[in-house]
Amino acid sequence: MKYFYGLTIGPIVKTILQVRATRELWGASYLFSEMMKRIVGALEKEDELKILSPSKQGPKKALGVGLYPDHLFVEGPEEGGTKIQTIIREVLDGLSGELADDIGNLGRADMESRHADLKHFFRNYFQTYLVSLATDQDEIPIKDLQQLMHNAELSPPYQAQEMNGSDAFFYYLAAINQSSLKKGAFGQDTPEIASLPEIGIKELIHPKQEAACKEAAGNIVDIWRRNQSAALQLEIKAQKTDNPTQKATLREAQRKAEPEQHLKLLAGDIRVQPYMRNYHKYVAIVYADGDNIGKTIGKLEANPDTYQALSHDMLKFGEAAAERIKGYGGLPVYLGGDDLLFFAPVKILDRNIFSLSAELDDLFREYIPEKDDNYPPSLSFGISISYHKFPLREALSKAHELLDSRAKRFPFEDFPEKKKGEEAIKNTVSFRLLKHAGHEFGQSLPIRKSACFPLFSNLLSASFDEGNKLLSSVVYKMSRSPELLDTIGEDEERLAHYFKETFQKEVHQGAAARYLQQTRALVLAAYQDAAKYAVLNPNIKKGKYARETIYSLLRTLQFLNQKYHD
Repeated sequence: MKYFYGLTIGPIVKTILQVRATRELWGASYLFSEMMKRIVGALEKEDELKILSPSKQGPKKALGVGLYPDHLFVEGPEEGGTKIQTIIREVLDGLSGELADDIGNLGRADMESRHADLKHFFRNYFQTYLVSLATDQDEIPIKDLQQLMHNAELSPPYQAQEMNGSDAFFYYLAAINQSSLKKGAFGQDTPEIASLPEIGIKELIHPKQEAACKEAAGNIVDIWRRNQSAALQLEIKAQKTDNPTQKATLREAQRKAEPEQHLKLLAGDIRVQPYMRNYHKYVAIVYADGDNIGKTIGKLEANPDTYQALSHDMLKFGEAAAERIKGYGGLPVYLGGDDLLFFAPVKILDRNIFSLSAELDDLFREYIPEKDDNYPPSLSFGISISYHKFPLREALSKAHELLDSRAKRFPFEDFPEKKKGEEAIKNTVSFRLLKHAGHEFGQSLPIRKSACFPLFSNLLSASFDEGNKLLSSVVYKMSRSPELLDTIGEDEERLAHYFKETFQKEVHQGAAARYLQQTRALVLAAYQDAAKYAVLNPNIKKGKYARETIYSLLRTLQFLNQKYHD
């Protein structure tokens, strides 16, 4: 008889639903990853326990992002569960004490005297669910363990009342930039966790940005960061005071730290102004998840070494993805296994959030071995692009919904949940762009099985001064003749003739002609893709779907071409 154990930790969803800022989300995510890292490290020292997942080797350097998932799988003896529970208790006791110490060192006198209460709070706040399964079969029962873990999470421990300490926990997350946890995450280099508005304007201070713009924008951003830091320090200290002078000082500091003021300074600087775009007020929130990983695991040989090898491949992918996202200008929040969460600028010079998604998909395929030709490992993405003041929780929820309900089910979003499975294309980017005025649009685009995706990504990177006027003209003209478009949309020759006859003025020549040619190719691709998806899902109305795709993509292109305005 073989004995297997599965562990999941929490409460992750409950915690994330209460965060208000990027630093708080990063802190909560990294904390749970650190917890799992310590549990894995302690388990590795026990010879009779064989870790299947996650990787027991650990990252090579501090990357400032959680790389450990919220679950692990172990093979061990019949009494292995007792040993695992002992290790969990020891890890949580140690971590809870460290967090209580850390909070006491952050500068608020009322916290220093609450060490025992805070340690007790954390020890009870963290939840662990350990399940076990005995089998005489050769297979390693990962799926069965996952189901048992899921069932266990549905029945969390009963808590009679809100525990004394929850206020301190969220105070800690607000002050995470000054914490020992953050210093351990980044090593010697401990940058401030960037806010959403800071992430949105990363293009202006990118190393490859034009020198004068980069220098001027960098000076303004430095002032902005100092103002934000000063306001945060006052906010932390003022949480337990009714002193009107302190409250007034805090309000003034918060006014100085307002993003809008600094965005106006950037837009008003003649060295920065030519490079400012409206999308600098927006940020992309991205959830990604691996496709066909269950099938990849199902093809593994039934021994712990092969499972640990795949787990290590996942860790190496997480390290590479962290470097790629940071190099783009993004903030990786969580990269555990095949699950990703990060914030990123909408566009960085000749790259954009869609090309970054394709790069991450390529990386995933590079690191994760293909075990089944029919079901290669890949990534799907849910991308919510929203104004920097849009509520963080709502933007996170939207990105997660786009991933689970659209990207992972495409093109069967309208089917019942049980029908989504094997037939879905997956490896899809599903995005929504919510504009400040409340209008929203978006679409789902398979990365490798869509003719639209590469054309759209290329157009996003194309530079053409009059692009917006041209796109407005294209959208207007096509909106007036939907029946004609549906008739000729899949016919390359007739579509070319339509574009030639419709856009024949002098303003449509030169650079405009090349841009129109790319736009025409996108229209053709949208109709070809729609025909393909309509075969898979008869509920899709080919013409209507193609036009929705065209308008969503062209409006996104318009958005990225818009010059900055207040």
